[in-house]
Amino acid sequence: MKEMGWYDTFVKKFPCTTAYDILAKLDEIMQIYSFNKGTYTMEQLLENEDDFGKVLLAFMLKVAQDNLEHDTTVSGREGTFDKRSGEPGLSHIVWEVRGG
Repeated sequence: MKEMGWYDTFVKKFPCTTAYDILAKLDEIMQIYSFNKGTYTMEQLLENEDDFGKVLLAFMLKVAQDNLEHDTTVSGREGTFDKRSGEPGLSHIVWEVRGG
């Protein structure tokens, strides 16, 4: 598995509470695991599939943690379905992407 110091520096420290935040970090992670000899390839990403998957899991757990406080049942905090504070979910972000 690749050294993950970069993860702590560039991913773990930054909250991911918007669609942009999540997609930007997903793109960074994908680029790290697809880079080989000066270019980005699908073949390299597939070669790193296991490590890539482990990092994506860690990232999505971080995203769930970052969004625990959101409550879509409170007036003015919309979501695609009910999500209470303390529950994992991204209903409020799905709602944001759909145009609120």
